[in-house]
Amino acid sequence: MKKFQRTLKIAASLLLALSLSACSAGGGSSQAPSSQPEKPVSSGGSDVQKEKETIRILRGYIATKEEDENAIRELSEGTGYDLQFDFLPEKNPLDKLNLMFSSGDMEYDYIMLGVTDEEKSTFAGYANKGLLTDLTDLIPNYPNLAASDPLCFDALKTDGKIYGIGSTGLPISKTSNFIRMDWLEKVGMEVPTTREELYQVLKAFQEQDPGENGADNIPFGADNGWVTAITSTYGIVYNYEERDGKIVNTCTLPEFKEYLTFMNQLYEEGLLDQDMPINTGSTQSEKIASGKVGFYCGWVDPAKDLLIAKHEAGEDGVFMEAFPPLKGPDGKQQVQSDKGLFGIGMIPASSSKAETVLSYIDTYLQEDVFESIIHGEEGVDYLIVDGERVPTDAFNTNRGQMSNYFPIQDGDAYYDMWLLRTRKVPEYDTVYTKLAEQSNPYQVSSVLSFAPSFESVSQESKAVAEYTTQELIKFIAGARDLNEFDQFVSELDAHGLGTVLDAYNEWYTNR
Repeated sequence: MKKFQRTLKIAASLLLALSLSACSAGGGSSQAPSSQPEKPVSSGGSDVQKEKETIRILRGYIATKEEDENAIRELSEGTGYDLQFDFLPEKNPLDKLNLMFSSGDMEYDYIMLGVTDEEKSTFAGYANKGLLTDLTDLIPNYPNLAASDPLCFDALKTDGKIYGIGSTGLPISKTSNFIRMDWLEKVGMEVPTTREELYQVLKAFQEQDPGENGADNIPFGADNGWVTAITSTYGIVYNYEERDGKIVNTCTLPEFKEYLTFMNQLYEEGLLDQDMPINTGSTQSEKIASGKVGFYCGWVDPAKDLLIAKHEAGEDGVFMEAFPPLKGPDGKQQVQSDKGLFGIGMIPASSSKAETVLSYIDTYLQEDVFESIIHGEEGVDYLIVDGERVPTDAFNTNRGQMSNYFPIQDGDAYYDMWLLRTRKVPEYDTVYTKLAEQSNPYQVSSVLSFAPSFESVSQESKAVAEYTTQELIKFIAGARDLNEFDQFVSELDAHGLGTVLDAYNEWYTNR
């Protein structure tokens, strides 16, 4: 396993580590990310810390910076464990994870995944194969953890046994529509309210180049074939939704073909980023933050980074700002909600530290510990102004990246504290406040938000998800003719979609 890792220390070797990571997608290079796990980040440091019991944790990719190490140190000190984090690669992360399990090269004590169809199916597959620790009889020994949302535990059961620790999302919208307000002003147009109006705005951005980007001008930025900003205008918010009392895969509906047709038009006319098929989240964010993109659908970070860059350049004003979901033909506006199952934690059966991990999570959830970890120390990390906590610069330095490393999240309990954290950077506060105003009222929860992992169809679900992602990009980029849409639907059945839907509907009917 050591051949896949390079240790990242806190102070002395930070610059060296950053230089070594320059070839990763998060390092600003145009080269493809490595297929190897990203570098470990440790709480490291003092002799006292080295005496703490070590927990090795693997999570999804993020582009780390110095603040990440500070956050891990604070989390370690607050809970009393030496926490060492590794990161899956940005591209094909589950392939790497599967290789670790299949080769017996699994050295981690805790693994943190999201809840995409593929991730849930992967989790279910591991549980089914006996690769995860059965937590059923252990969890009751940890009262803070045992008090977590029972819907999470139910969703992560296999044959009646608990193999996962679930996190719940914040009561906020997952994404929002963002547009360059200064570009709109330059082309003399208003914020679009419909798909047709957006098209006209994108054309103006292309023809008038208000950002003066020349050949680098990107009216519409995207990094995959599913853009909720546009699917929602066809009445589609999630890939599985209820129609007439049954769950269907929305990618098979006639209106989804209309969505693909519109996106293909944007791509063919050069309005949609021509690199969409190969963009990663990092490269997409970099383009937005560098001022090349006029419109995107996503989270606040790229818009926040652009605002910071503008302020550092001495520019004031409104730049990339959130606006409400576009209206569909019936006038309905919808956006995905973060509510529901948000993340999956699991302990490999090969780890000898299951109880250590559970003790760590239980300690983290202890009210006074949680409060201290989240907010820090008064007078150091925050000040009390008019009865409210206001973060200091030290808060951002020490705790700004903390949410990347929480072992579990209770979205409802954490929300008020999270709102405080949005103030840690003024630009973040500005951008998120607008998103909350413009998008949160239109949240729609997924019908599968607390659905189980459906271990019986895990392979079919994964195959359907992977094939759908692959073919959507082809349709949009013109590599596959849209006249083959019906054939694509049949191919999904061949990949097991019918079996998946049978399982989903059996649960939905009997839930």
